Amino acid sequence: MEYLEDVCSQISKSVDGFIATIITSNKLGMPLYCYAKSNGIRVDITSAELASIVATFKKGMRRSGLGKVDNFFCWNDNYDIFIVDLDHGDYNQCIISKKGGINLVKVSSMIKAFEHVIVRAITKMDNSRIDNLLSGLERDMEGINGCMLVNDDGSIFTSRMLTSYDFDASSYGCMISTTLNLVQNCANIAKQGELEGFVSKSKNGYSLSVRITDGVFIIALTSPEVNLGRALLKLQNVADQIQPLIRILQLA
Repeated sequence: MEYLEDVCSQISKSVDGFIATIITSNKLGMPLYCYAKSNGIRVDITSAELASIVATFKKGMRRSGLGKVDNFFCWNDNYDIFIVDLDHGDYNQCIISKKGGINLVKVSSMIKAFEHVIVRAITKMDNSRIDNLLSGLERDMEGINGCMLVNDDGSIFTSRMLTSYDFDASSYGCMISTTLNLVQNCANIAKQGELEGFVSKSKNGYSLSVRITDGVFIIALTSPEVNLGRALLKLQNVADQIQPLIRILQLA
């Protein structure tokens, strides 16, 4: 976080009449980080609206056949806004200044020079967001005792298993992925399509799995008394929130 603030501070010094720099996510359509000077402008509102507009604009350009947008510049009578593409279009860095304050070539070059640092910092922030989602799932849903994200090759992205589960999480992840692949093969034979989830019941509880995206599942272990329907709904809700962030997990 400190590195990100230092980078944004350096960028701000290259802009005359600097107001704010906002890093946004195209997948989420929301701001991820804002560095601003006190100037009477509601940066919280501006950053949220700007993130949504930029994501919508870029998506519209692709759908219309006009192609990918790297950078673009807009202005009104008082302000300039310059949006620079980061990490192949997953993120944007938006610079807001008083009118005439942005040297496009200079600012674009500086942002690109710091791109790796910026993206890694945002990745760490979003990993924390994913961890918070998993923590919230355990906190808000009685009976869910631990969860993990696994790939269909057996690798574990992240795990929050309680210490009461005395087993090797890596071995468990491998066996779960094998089971999911077997169930998918059964679904293929029965022509039932892509596996969306799987439930297994044991003496001491349930193992629940819900698909997040291709090859990635969220797994939860529960007590025998858990409200199964509600737990599956909660799990699906968290999976939907994690889905836009899944590439961040793969980068970590």
